[in-house]
Amino acid sequence: MKRITGPLIVGYGTCYGNHIGWSQAAAVQNTWYNISDSDMVSGLLRNVTHDGNGKLTTTKPGHYFISYSICFEDNVANDHIEAGIEISGSGSANAAGQCHLENKFANEQEHMSSSTILELAAGTTIELAIRTIDAGGPTISVQAINLTCKKIGGR
Repeated sequence: MKRITGPLIVGYGTCYGNHIGWSQAAAVQNTWYNISDSDMVSGLLRNVTHDGNGKLTTTKPGHYFISYSICFEDNVANDHIEAGIEISGSGSANAAGQCHLENKFANEQEHMSSSTILELAAGTTIELAIRTIDAGGPTISVQAINLTCKKIGGR
């Protein structure tokens, strides 16, 4: 067994948006929408890049701890909303790390957050996605998100 000496090089990245203006009118039932907004800000980055719109990209393979929080509104009461992490433009949120709630009132801010550990290749993109699982075509608007990934092991 080879012994590792010296400093451990880790990777991490974070981006956030406060008071962003992202929205999806007439959201289609069971369709994931990536939250992409030019008001997103890069946080600390090391071996992870940020595109300026909410998409993080790994530069090293490994196991990553990913967490997010989101503040949003839905203009329909009693709608079931899900949020999650979309990996490399897959078209849907990864099953691990999904979060969901039923809002009780229309046009009131709601909050969700979750985390998971995923094995990611170099060049993997990480984005936050949201959807409704009910029919009716609500407008979903997002006011704030925080997205963070940290390499915790692996290759």
